[in-house]
Amino acid sequence: MWRGQWRSFSPRAELVGVPALAGFDAWTFSVFFTVIIWAISMYVLALGLYPPRLSKDVDYRVMIETNRTWFLSTFIVMLSLDIVVTGMRDQGMPELFFLAYVGHYIAIAAIAISIRKRLFDLVAAWYIAITMAFWSFDVRGTLF
Repeated sequence: MWRGQWRSFSPRAELVGVPALAGFDAWTFSVFFTVIIWAISMYVLALGLYPPRLSKDVDYRVMIETNRTWFLSTFIVMLSLDIVVTGMRDQGMPELFFLAYVGHYIAIAAIAISIRKRLFDLVAAWYIAITMAFWSFDVRGTLF
């Protein structure tokens, strides 16, 4: 049953939450695998923030500090895969502004792995949240 299922992924791309790849016709197993790993990395990020079956007396600050390196590393992997998926969708290198946009998040996450300051974490988290909202609701609509 599994063999060959990835070939029929294209018509169902909008239904599974990847509307940007809905018109993509060059599906191969490597493209399908990359999109699956990209999606899984987003679920792993959510699990890093909200792990299942936590006890009621858990100290979230300690939990975040213990999961910090792999969480930020997974964030870097997800962003890198976002560049790859965008390149596959565009069937070429993504636009320079997109590379700069995603690349600066990669740089922030890489710096955050080595700098363990609470103020840096708060500023970086708010900066990423605000700029992602700005990108989603303003810049994307203007550029595309």
